[in-house]
This record gives sequence, structure tokens and C-alpha cells, in this order.
Amino acid sequence: MSIKDIPLSNNQKKRLLACVKDQSIFFQDENGDIVVDTQAYKALKESLQQSPIEELLKLDDLETLADYVVFQ
Repeated sequence: MSIKDIPLSNNQKKRLLACVKDQSIFFQDENGDIVVDTQAYKALKESLQQSPIEELLKLDDLETLADYVVFQ
């Protein structure tokens, strides 16, 4: 299992939480970090026909980065 940490501002975290509302894709831990399951997110992207996190944060495909991506 691989994990990738990506720093975000508080405003970016709020926008991220607003764009992905499916709790099976991510969870927020006790210190505010957002953990995204990239395989579940990939399934969501395929059903939506868009990439909301990559579009919002100007990133490449999340699923190629790691199994889990932690936005700090």
C-alpha cells in the first residue's frame, strides 16, 4: 500500500470536500487531513465522466500517485 501526502490550504480543503460528497471515496481524520481512496475515486470518475479533484487542484491522475492520497 502506498500513501502520498499533498499539502493544501484550508480554502482548498473546503472546496475539495464540497466537490466530492461521497463518503466512500474519502474520510477526514481527527486533525483535519482528508484521505482519498484512489481506487474508489477512480470508479467515481468513470461514473461521472469527469475528474473533480484533479480539475479543482490542477493535479494529474490521483490513482497513479498512490493507493491513498492524504491532503494535509
